[in-house]
Amino acid sequence: MKKATVRFGSLACAAGLVFVLSACSSDESGQSKDEACDIVSTEFKTIEADMDSMKEEISSGEKKLSEVLDPIVVKLNELSKKVSHEEVSEELTGFTTELNEFSKLSADFDLEALSIEDEKSFAEFTEFTEKIGAQSESLAESGENLNTVCSAQSSA
Repeated sequence: MKKATVRFGSLACAAGLVFVLSACSSDESGQSKDEACDIVSTEFKTIEADMDSMKEEISSGEKKLSEVLDPIVVKLNELSKKVSHEEVSEELTGFTTELNEFSKLSADFDLEALSIEDEKSFAEFTEFTEKIGAQSESLAESGENLNTVCSAQSSA
């Protein structure tokens, strides 16, 4: 039951990440907000496709969520080097940091070692779900901030 709950949480995170990744973009020095947001948007579409192809591996337990998220964090770090627009860059960096923290939390918890009968194990699981829930909220907020910056590009 707990394994299913964590997997469902992982899928929810992946689905949320896919949604957030559909918003912005970037380019190189002296770039406008539109250019920056276009580059971010293009890369996020690639990441979204990668996430879609890995949903089954996550839900089946073939891959840990962190094994999927870590390469995305690397891609986002590379993307940040292409984004010079200050506002977009700041929000992209914030989002990348929050995603990295989420990935670390998911990697640090050993679901296979979970035992319902073991009180200590159950307490660790409870603590993990609280931490991952709080980090999910931070990640979502950061994604919304990035989305807001890039959504405002048309009205600026």
